[in-house]
Amino acid sequence: MKLFIYSIFFVGFCFALPASADLISIQMLIDKGVAAYNKGDYPAALVEFRKAAEQGNATAQYNIGMMYDFGEGVRQDDFTAAEWYQKAAAQGYPDAQLNLGVKYVEGKGVRQSKDEALYWFGEACDNKVQKGCDNYARLKKMF
Repeated sequence: MKLFIYSIFFVGFCFALPASADLISIQMLIDKGVAAYNKGDYPAALVEFRKAAEQGNATAQYNIGMMYDFGEGVRQDDFTAAEWYQKAAAQGYPDAQLNLGVKYVEGKGVRQSKDEALYWFGEACDNKVQKGCDNYARLKKMF
């Protein structure tokens, strides 16, 4: 009986390793990207963030959105910034939700939409971003 329990544990442990290894490698990519970004090496940061973002990492997707939003290492592009914010926001990344709401208010990179802005500010607020709550209330009062 003990052998059976150990085999189940071992098999379960083996299946858990690849996911953990993937998370560690994604975090390493993000760490390398942040280090490059902090040194001002934006092209290198973008390469590392993109590798993690392509694996679905919301933090990396948000970071790429910020780089396009502010033209850091890339040509400033509201449309591309909004696309990356959307990917991260859809996964529940609060700062991406806030920034996407701003894009919808301003109509930069997306079609201006009060309803979309309210939705994303509401999501950010639900995720404890005070600016999301403030923007939601302010926008609601305007209309």
